[in-house]
Amino acid sequence: MKIHDISILINENMLLYPGDKSIEIRQVKNVDSNDWNLTNITLSSHLGTHVDSPKHVLKDGIGIDQLGIEKFTGNSQVLDLRSIPFGEKITQKHLKPYLIQKNDIILFKTRNSSILNEGYNPNHVELSLLGAQYLVDLKIKAVAIDYLSIGTKDVHEMLLKSNILIYETVNLSDIEAGNYFFMGLPLKIPTEGSPVRAVLIQNA
Repeated sequence: MKIHDISILINENMLLYPGDKSIEIRQVKNVDSNDWNLTNITLSSHLGTHVDSPKHVLKDGIGIDQLGIEKFTGNSQVLDLRSIPFGEKITQKHLKPYLIQKNDIILFKTRNSSILNEGYNPNHVELSLLGAQYLVDLKIKAVAIDYLSIGTKDVHEMLLKSNILIYETVNLSDIEAGNYFFMGLPLKIPTEGSPVRAVLIQNA
């Protein structure tokens, strides 16, 4: 068994969605003066590798703390969609060649993986509304993309209304397309989103 960490490093110089505040990491105690180290952290609930719950865009949507732990794990497929140029969207045409099953967790590896360490690119690859509808019809469990956002608010609403969780800013740079077991566990916190430590487990 091999475990792949697909979370990005959280630090004060990381890539941020426009308008988001950067993380603050401040050491408030240290072993020399206080006998232990203690750090205060201030961060957005959508910083770095994170998951969106229905509460993110739906007025009556449920939050992270109301979701069963089984929602955050499951069989997954990494789809290699790097052939899609920057500025274009993932459509049902790109998804139909794959055997996507009910309750799968689908991860998009796109050209975005090559720019995760650069400045914000508004022309990143994202999911189209028709692509989102295709995934809703297949009744998948969750979807993930290798950039700061899966797509427009309409795309978020379509997925989250169907209780399809959205993972954003997963790092698939070194991950090959194929089948894995996915785990992306959030903090147990009453918010609309949460940073996660996301991993893919591969049977050797």
